[in-house]
Amino acid sequence: MVPQENREVLNEADEISTANPCETSFGVYVIDPGEAFTNVRNAPGGDVIMELAHGELGEEYMLDIIEAQDGWFKFFGPILGGERDFDVPGGFGWVHHSIVATDTRNYGSQPISLYESPDETSKLVGTIDMESGGLKVLDACQEWVLIELKHDDYYRKGWMKTEWCCGNPFTNCS
Repeated sequence: MVPQENREVLNEADEISTANPCETSFGVYVIDPGEAFTNVRNAPGGDVIMELAHGELGEEYMLDIIEAQDGWFKFFGPILGGERDFDVPGGFGWVHHSIVATDTRNYGSQPISLYESPDETSKLVGTIDMESGGLKVLDACQEWVLIELKHDDYYRKGWMKTEWCCGNPFTNCS
């Protein structure tokens, strides 16, 4: 646990890579509160190719992320839904990082290390010591994902390995 006063905070500009697209592979789910629909686009910031409706029960959608670029995530279809699955026109789509989250897979309370950059030799900025849900996904590259976790006074932000991600809000991915 890193005390608030000793925690280095990444600047907003540092959060989202503006580099070339980066391949990756991990699961997320859509978390878009207060919106009637979530837009799926054909490219980062591109045309809307489908809308995912959020019903009264808060329909859940799960995506398999395959690439990150400039704050956007490319996923390969289909979109897995709580009630049914949805085919994606063209087989893939893009969503903005602000509407996706993931959970952790540390079911035995294994500590998950969070690093300043996507490299195990970079500075350790904290750990996640318990199974946690609702981690905001900010960026990703190869086997790394930049997450942010906020629960009351509990705050963590850093790069963790994608192997710790569970993109299914219904199960614990065990």
